[in-house]
Amino acid sequence: MVRRSGLTRRGLLKSGAALALGASTTARAFNALAAQGSGRKIDAYGPLRPTPEHTTGLPLLKLPEGFTYRAFGITGAALSDGSETPPRHDGMAVVAERGDQITLIRNHEIGFRTPIGTAATPRYNPEAGGGTTTLIFDGGRGELVESWASLSGTAVNCAGGANPFSESWLTCEEIDEAGTRGKWRTTVDHGFVFEVPGAQPASAVPLTAMGRFVHEAVAVDPTSGIIYQTEDDGLSGFYRFLPQNPRDLAAGGRLEMARVVGSTSAQGAVNLNGQDEPSTRRNWNAAILGLSRGFAIPVGRRFAIDWVPIETPAPTADIDSLDGIGNFQNRVVAEGIAQGGCFFTRGEGCWYDRGSVYFTSTDGGPIGRGQVWQYHVASSTLSLIFASNDPEQLNRPDNLTVARSGALLLCEDSTGNWHPADRMIGLTLSGELFDFAENNLLLEGAAAARLGVPAGDYRTSEWAGATFSRSGKWLFANIQTPGITFAITGPWTRGPLGAKPT
Repeated sequence: MVRRSGLTRRGLLKSGAALALGASTTARAFNALAAQGSGRKIDAYGPLRPTPEHTTGLPLLKLPEGFTYRAFGITGAALSDGSETPPRHDGMAVVAERGDQITLIRNHEIGFRTPIGTAATPRYNPEAGGGTTTLIFDGGRGELVESWASLSGTAVNCAGGANPFSESWLTCEEIDEAGTRGKWRTTVDHGFVFEVPGAQPASAVPLTAMGRFVHEAVAVDPTSGIIYQTEDDGLSGFYRFLPQNPRDLAAGGRLEMARVVGSTSAQGAVNLNGQDEPSTRRNWNAAILGLSRGFAIPVGRRFAIDWVPIETPAPTADIDSLDGIGNFQNRVVAEGIAQGGCFFTRGEGCWYDRGSVYFTSTDGGPIGRGQVWQYHVASSTLSLIFASNDPEQLNRPDNLTVARSGALLLCEDSTGNWHPADRMIGLTLSGELFDFAENNLLLEGAAAARLGVPAGDYRTSEWAGATFSRSGKWLFANIQTPGITFAITGPWTRGPLGAKPT
């Protein structure tokens, strides 16, 4: 049980200052962002302009001059297994690449309804409609050549991550529904990670040792096999899973939550939301603990991190925090905070690259418009590398990926509350931002009919699932609604996404 804390904002400031590290070096240049460049907008590839799609000629996206794209995998389109492409495209990654044959696995963030796929599709819960589809894209011809539903019966599959040890996709349920005790009254528990191989059928058995919470994304360290996980909730932890065997995740392992060194209890837990004002999303969870809602963490601040054990990774009690104050104590994050674990607001996209794990906090930062964090594995340090001070800079980053150069590409999920369209925005190693793509899905009658989707203005629908082919030629990404996957290519080397690694 988590005790109420009397920790004040002043105490948090003092604690954060005492625990922050000095200017130790790491392998990536992002740690210099505090000194210069953070948040400055640059014109990296030129202005965005309506760009015709390769097959239909419809201007579905705005891209820089010289870039082209293909739309495929549209909601309702026939899959190779005879079923229809499900809606609500979300997280995605390239899990294998053999010459021109690129294997992608894509999430569908669907709740409880008729399962996707066919009777032969591996299924967890016959009452749940979420899952994954597998896509084979020919990078030489620039077209989809095969597709099928690869997992069904899961719920709210939001993001996940590729597992290089098994050429598989780890799909994450963004829900913590506790069977018949939850609000949906389903017959089984949800809130797990499932593994979906690229070439073999999925088992449809949850990896319970990886935890049951409001999962968002994972990132696998290809050297150690450790799997880092984010949690998309108003009060969320940053976790790592140490598998017994990286090639057999079902064999189990140990779940741990990040803690700022020196914190030993809920009273000392460090709030890394970085907000002077409360978040409007589920902030009552923090009030239960009596914790301040944070402080304006400066870009470049670095924290030494250790890890606390989670002894009950898959609670059997109802842990949906919206059901009542009493249920909060059953959540995994509460067990971590009771031991001093640090917490964020809405941890989302997560990606491993060259010794670092990058992740976003969608509602974090001084105005609640997003933070980007870097965890450096070798030194076990956590750095804030970007915090939005203006939605024009960046508005609520969600999924992310890393280009071959080391630059980040961030997917906005801004809900249209300030700008007419969501964007994909780059973050360079020197801390500069640039707009790379903009959702231009204003589909009237003829255009909507051409794509086979209902007419509507979808420009505020989120970007998701950004992932580069290993050759660096193609960038794949989804627009969640009406549900379209895009393959984008062009003169990458003209700007920071295609520069040679440093």
